[in-house]
Amino acid sequence: MNTLNIINIRRRIRVFLVIFVLSGIMATEALAVVRSNLELPASATELKDRGNAYFNTGNYPEALTSYTQALDLAEKQGDKETAIGCLGAIANTLAVTGDNARAEQYYLEGYQRAEKLANHTLQFKLAASLVHNYSSTGDLENARLFLDEMSKLQIDNMVEKQFILYTARGYYCSAEGDMKMARYYNQAAFDLASERGLPMVQIFGTLLHIGNINTAIGEYDLALANYALAQQMARDSLANEQMATVYKELAALYAITGPTDSLAKYTHLSQQYADSLFNERQFYFANNGLYNYELSSNKSKIDRLMWRNNLLLLATCVAGMLLLLVSGLLLVILRKNKDLRMAQKALLNKNLMLDDAMQQRRSSLLDNEVSEKLLQRIQAVLNDKSVISRSSFSLAELTEMVGSNSNYVSQVINDSYGKGFRQLINEIRINEACSRMADIENYGNKTLKAIYEECGFNSAASFIQAFKAQNGMTPSTYMRLLRERTAAPLPS
Repeated sequence: MNTLNIINIRRRIRVFLVIFVLSGIMATEALAVVRSNLELPASATELKDRGNAYFNTGNYPEALTSYTQALDLAEKQGDKETAIGCLGAIANTLAVTGDNARAEQYYLEGYQRAEKLANHTLQFKLAASLVHNYSSTGDLENARLFLDEMSKLQIDNMVEKQFILYTARGYYCSAEGDMKMARYYNQAAFDLASERGLPMVQIFGTLLHIGNINTAIGEYDLALANYALAQQMARDSLANEQMATVYKELAALYAITGPTDSLAKYTHLSQQYADSLFNERQFYFANNGLYNYELSSNKSKIDRLMWRNNLLLLATCVAGMLLLLVSGLLLVILRKNKDLRMAQKALLNKNLMLDDAMQQRRSSLLDNEVSEKLLQRIQAVLNDKSVISRSSFSLAELTEMVGSNSNYVSQVINDSYGKGFRQLINEIRINEACSRMADIENYGNKTLKAIYEECGFNSAASFIQAFKAQNGMTPSTYMRLLRERTAAPLPS
């Protein structure tokens, strides 16, 4: 074997060894990644905290994945408060990536669960998020409804409540075009956060919003100063996501004021940071995980309904078998004792006669003159707006007012209107609300909140849900279409 062949063999051995070592390192790293993914935290709270850490650093795909896993685990463990928090966190992630429509669904779901749980703190924070979301999409009517709801809710941390109220009002005023008040509320929020030592992310957000308002009203020097301070905060905290946001706003500012080299610089930096933070492929898989959770959740609901139906079917079959067994025993007894059989037959005939008599009596009471009079008394009460506008108005109260019993009243309502008491009352109230929206002369200066409260609804969520169910659109959309037809301005 010559020297050249020996050298080639040695080179091939070295290349093989390098490839072998690198393959071992890559396999070890891959195994570590798999192990870290499999070793999920034992509690939903820990998973949610992991999602918060990802969110605060701008890693939205991992944040969405962690929040989805936390929500699934919280619902399995019966941790209702953590589940509500996860719904809000998922909505925040969807909103920051531009999917405001799905964000609204998760915010509303979380708000309704918090309202049912009577957790005012979570309800307050979700109402604030809905104000921000509606303001960013230009839906000022719904934004105003939830801003009013925030003012009525009481939470223990008054500093936090005041700060969140300031920021929500600032977003609403900014969306409304009232930049003077928007700047006032955001400056108040910034001063409060600085004075009370609130987290930097809250101070950063208000400072950035103040800079945006400065830019909108032409105060470019103040805007540049506020952006510079926000940039320093982001740099000190090593928050790449916040740096990307500052660079984006600086690029927008220099697009107005120049020079072009500064515009090019910050546009490049903004895009560079955005590309490093947002991995579209990762977010696709994270979003796909959320869709899988939704499918799984819906499947679980369907499975529970099917299980109940199967249980009911089983119970019916068992009852039928027991009935057959009892019937068979009865036949045996009847065959053995003729006298007893005759007595039972007579008793059965008597019971049937009594039942027919009761049915005829009940039918005569409800189908003829009594039924008509009872319906007239019911209609008289339902036509009284002062009665149906009371949110506490119930079937028991209606029964007492018409001097009857709940069974008769329910039967007359079902026979006459083809629906139950609660659905009928909601439809009457929604019709009254629509009538008042159209009556510009008398109600043109009324807000939607004032209208729905006067019509008997005690919360924005229940009003919006009932209105959508009846009219196929939100109250604000209905009012906007109505005002477009009449060329009248929307109420403030």
